[in-house]
Amino acid sequence: MSGGGQGGVAHQKHRTTRDHDRSATHDASLAAGSIIIGEVRGGEALAMLKAWNTGHPGGVATIHANSASDALRRVEDLVGESSHTIPTRSIASAINLIMHIERIPTAPGRRVSRIVEVTGYGNDDYLLREAR
Repeated sequence: MSGGGQGGVAHQKHRTTRDHDRSATHDASLAAGSIIIGEVRGGEALAMLKAWNTGHPGGVATIHANSASDALRRVEDLVGESSHTIPTRSIASAINLIMHIERIPTAPGRRVSRIVEVTGYGNDDYLLREAR
């Protein structure tokens, strides 16, 4: 971030969850064909789901989780920061593909360990199948 103002010190605004929600929906309007979010780590996950469930042809986000299925539960936790209701069916509808990347001790340091398709939600769990 480039600085300005007093003494060349960069002033950074404290961002609230509402600011992140606005940012996520603003980013959605900037990319006509797809919605690029970046790392999701808070209540902005709800805005991301709302944007992705509005008929856009695709989007990308990153989230820290121990597995592909844990990523969906992590989205639930993050949505819970903004909502009392967890929209599991909306999560299953908005997220179509999960690529789990794990760290490995040898170069290049990471590898794709699993790619799964989210096919829906039923029997109190997400329906997943290995992607081809």
